Amino acid sequence: MDGPGEQQLVGEVVTLLRQLIGGEPRWAGRVTPSARLDQDLRMDSLEVTALASLLQDAYGDHVDLAAFMAGLEFDALVALTVADVAGYVRDSVAGAGR
Repeated sequence: MDGPGEQQLVGEVVTLLRQLIGGEPRWAGRVTPSARLDQDLRMDSLEVTALASLLQDAYGDHVDLAAFMAGLEFDALVALTVADVAGYVRDSVAGAGR
C-alpha cells in the first residue's frame, strides 16, 4: 500500500486493532502493517469477529471481513496481515462507491 491515503487507512486499521485489545502495551506495540493476524497477533475467532464488527461500524456494511476471509485459501489466511486487511477495506469502500 502506497500513498498518504492508503497509509492513513492502514493507520486506522492499526488503531482499531489496538482499541480491540484494550491498550495492553506489550501486545499493542506488535500491531504493525506487516503483522500477521494469526501468527504474529495470535487473534482468535472471537477477536476477528470483533474486528469485523469494528470495520463495519467504521466503513459500512459492505466491508465484510468474515466473507473475505472465508474466501481465502489456508496459506493466504495464515499469512493475512494488517496491511492486507486495510487493502481489503480500501477495495470494499472503492467498490461500494461504484
